Amino acid sequence: MVASGSNGGTLLLWDVTPYTSKSPAPNIVDQDIPSNTAIQRYEREMVRLIYFRPSDRPRRQAIDTELDTLIRWSQYFFAEQMQEYGRKTFAFETDATGAAKVHHVTGKFTDTYYHSDTYDKVVKEVADQFDTSRDVFLIAVDVSSEFINNEGTCGIGGGGWKSFDNERWRRDFGGTAVIPASGVCINPSITAHELGHVFGLEHDFRDEAYLMAYGTQERLSHCAAEWLDAHRFFNNDPTAVNETTTIAMHPSQASGPGTRRLQFELTDTDGLHQAQLIVPAAATDPAQGTKLHSCKSLNGKNQTIEFLTTNATVTSDSEVKLQVVDVIGNITRQTFSLKGGGITSNRSPVAVGTIPDQNLTVGGNPTTLSISPYFSDPDGDVLRYKAESSKTRVVAVSLSGTQITITPRGIGSASVAVTASDGKLLVTQRISVQVRSAPIADASDTFDDSFEGTVLQNSNWQWQNEPANWDVGETRDGFLHIEAETDRNLWASDASHFLYQETDADAFDVETHFFARWDTASGVNGLVVKSPTDNNWVTIKFWSRDAGAKGQIQYQTKGQQTGNGLTENAGFTPTFGNTVLFLRLRKHGDTYTGWYKTREADRWIEIGVTNFPLTPPLQLGVYAGVAAGAGALTVDYAYFRSTVDTGVLASPGLQFAAMEAPSETTLLPNYPNPFNPETWIPYQLSSPTDVTVYIYAINGNLVRRLPLGHQATGIYQSRSRAAYWDGKNEVGEPVASGVYFYTLTTDDFTATRKMLIRK
Repeated sequence: MVASGSNGGTLLLWDVTPYTSKSPAPNIVDQDIPSNTAIQRYEREMVRLIYFRPSDRPRRQAIDTELDTLIRWSQYFFAEQMQEYGRKTFAFETDATGAAKVHHVTGKFTDTYYHSDTYDKVVKEVADQFDTSRDVFLIAVDVSSEFINNEGTCGIGGGGWKSFDNERWRRDFGGTAVIPASGVCINPSITAHELGHVFGLEHDFRDEAYLMAYGTQERLSHCAAEWLDAHRFFNNDPTAVNETTTIAMHPSQASGPGTRRLQFELTDTDGLHQAQLIVPAAATDPAQGTKLHSCKSLNGKNQTIEFLTTNATVTSDSEVKLQVVDVIGNITRQTFSLKGGGITSNRSPVAVGTIPDQNLTVGGNPTTLSISPYFSDPDGDVLRYKAESSKTRVVAVSLSGTQITITPRGIGSASVAVTASDGKLLVTQRISVQVRSAPIADASDTFDDSFEGTVLQNSNWQWQNEPANWDVGETRDGFLHIEAETDRNLWASDASHFLYQETDADAFDVETHFFARWDTASGVNGLVVKSPTDNNWVTIKFWSRDAGAKGQIQYQTKGQQTGNGLTENAGFTPTFGNTVLFLRLRKHGDTYTGWYKTREADRWIEIGVTNFPLTPPLQLGVYAGVAAGAGALTVDYAYFRSTVDTGVLASPGLQFAAMEAPSETTLLPNYPNPFNPETWIPYQLSSPTDVTVYIYAINGNLVRRLPLGHQATGIYQSRSRAAYWDGKNEVGEPVASGVYFYTLTTDDFTATRKMLIRK
């Protein structure tokens, strides 16, 4: 004898004799599903499959096939039982081949951690990666105990309830069912039973042949089939409209010896479909908790219904629940106490207003809120509170009395659920929290320009002293081309050709790559950030000098040429006439840091750090000019972008920051781009996963597959960690110039970007 359960904590007994060694379990992988089932597929909400493996458990090789067969049998069972209703059934997620798509999730902890409180622990980790409020998730947990929560529990299924007002509760559309991934419990009957709980079906012990009983589980009851006829997951194009059902109970009355009459008034402008009376399970039932007493078919928008109960099932001090599904599948539930003749004796706490959303910064101060003003209890009961973060790697929460403290931990978004309880009923508010770093993370969306095409790609650019001879993609294909004019001095007259974007960011980290041709002792170009308010700036620039002095890299401010971390000559002295350089400028608060390098593959060389307050708004960009009245300087800027190669930084502080676990999986821009013949494809992973990169031609043909294997959580941006493509196809032939697409795929993530080979 083993057990199942609902997420209300009910223990459900199961006779698993047919699945023990005396009577081996059928091999669900080998069972054939009839090919003529004509099961209809849907486009809306669906069942999604997850294989959850503790961090120290080996992966089951055939699990995808086993779960595919398991979900098909469950789908087929419901279709067969819904013959009267057009063989309706649920849909499940499939891949491009039509097989069930199984998402693989690796747990944060080892096997023994999940032997207790399995359902809560697993669902919490899954909810960090998937939206469980919309779709249903069937989660197969690979624990060595081969049971859920403890020995004897074969599965737990259910959906969440949300308080609509101080008495009524609405059922979430989604839900979760958790079963073991191996052992006697992974079989079609248990899977269908737990999915039934998710679809809103209560235990029904009136006949052991019913699916929601613990006997032979051969069929759905009439109540269950009629209930599912209106359920959202069993219908095409379910509407999102929901007018919650109004439920009122008349005072209960005795109706003869040992009987009690329960009468309810129902109103729903969407239209009523079915009502179910849920009562306490009897001591003789195979499971404790609650069970279905009976159901009533409904029609119209207003109806009075009546249930006749006995003292054996409902006593004078019992609590009963009435749950109603309307014609578009929305479910409402309300609890009634029979004390005092059937008037609800305890009302739920209620939310008062909305707790404000919070915007925090990594490394910044936590925020503390008093939450008591946002809740009240209509009965005057003392409320107790609890708070929980949806993503602890983004924010941590602590609670002291009625004070909640939210502490930022990582970049991303999260919600904090704050629950008020009177000891019996509860209500929850959610605080939306956005945690940002210094706007380095936003820079790629704000500043970047690849200087492709015939115009500037970023609409935020502005010119100061626009040069007469400049263009993008025409004079030099794929470059911002500037032919600098004379008497364009950044230092004295601020007359240089300056292409900039305005920003009030407290931090940024940008770089550029340029080719300079010069025959003058006074050409200047590079990166600069200006404050028009202060009439001052910080720049890292290349100063082209004569053949004897060669060139120099300088890191300066307008009013302070050297000292305080600045340098007049970084020690780089290129030969006369042609220079190729990479420059980088970082702002963090009032601290500015400059780097340079001469080759893409080199490490950044730090040339100075200075504290130099500049009043925003700031102007950030690239410039060029000939400071003297004669001479020539032509500059081709290849790009302007936020730094992506953080894995090879010379700054130890930034190297440490780059090692922090990212809050989301992301595909980043390849570098260099354009390239010939090789490029690196950076990305970051929020959880351990299998990773593959696919290279496609512009016509969609697959050019190259780069299998990267199973990789840990982390940032893969440096050349030693990013995906590498040598510009060749699968047979080792160099590909032609042109546009290509690269796609990153993991267990549950896919993204595509564009790149250009120029030969």
